[in-house]
Amino acid sequence: MAAAEHSEARAGFVRAVAVGGSFAGVLLAGAALVRFGVTAHGLLWVVAEILLVFLACFDLATRRVPNWVTIPAAVTVVVLRGAFVLPSLPEALGAGAAAFAFFLLVAVLSRGGMGMGDIKLAALIGLLLGRAALPALLLGIVVGGLASLVVIVARRGGRGHTIAYAPYLCLGAGIAILAFNPHALV
Repeated sequence: MAAAEHSEARAGFVRAVAVGGSFAGVLLAGAALVRFGVTAHGLLWVVAEILLVFLACFDLATRRVPNWVTIPAAVTVVVLRGAFVLPSLPEALGAGAAAFAFFLLVAVLSRGGMGMGDIKLAALIGLLLGRAALPALLLGIVVGGLASLVVIVARRGGRGHTIAYAPYLCLGAGIAILAFNPHALV
């Protein structure tokens, strides 16, 4: 494929990610408002859903999960929980630490099969969802594993092919916000 054709195909892919992400963001934001109401609680879950969609789209387009988003988001979640819902903070910190440790172990054992951005995203999901992070991350792992299997079969390859993993983790978290009743952020 010539460089110009590759560049054009890449631009088309990024546009498709932007359109699909916009649709998903509106859909999940609307679902969060319906689920939690137009309250501070509901609006913060809307922001969380939009953040997850942004991270998924960013990873699809660049194969990176940006620290300039995940780290401030994690700090914000801890500050909100500490200021407004203090009893939920230990659970959130434990879930964030456990998710970070588990995904770091997977990355080490798979010798680079997972990036540090995915590990930090898992920690953010733990902080955000507390105990609801477990079903969220399990869903993300299963769906991401199925996607990996499809890539391996389609390309008749082995470990040489990679996928953007954050979209699957974000999918699990987005569903968990709506389905598993995580603690309020305020």
